[in-house]
Amino acid sequence: MYWCENLTYIENTNLIGDDLFSKSSMAWSACCSWCLNISSCRAFTYETISSTCYLKTMTNANEIFDEGYQSAKYP
Repeated sequence: MYWCENLTYIENTNLIGDDLFSKSSMAWSACCSWCLNISSCRAFTYETISSTCYLKTMTNANEIFDEGYQSAKYP
């Protein structure tokens, strides 16, 4: 199960746009920690197939249903 401290988990969702940084070959927990440690990170999307983490600058990105992605954002 996916969880990331005080961020809200969004199942099967790709947050489109507002990318800050991305990094491949990362675990979900590492992606979560990375976002929590960067003050300008407001959300992130994790691509499960490639284990790629996309940090986001905004929490109001377009939310697209996609089973290959998991996301989390500040409420």
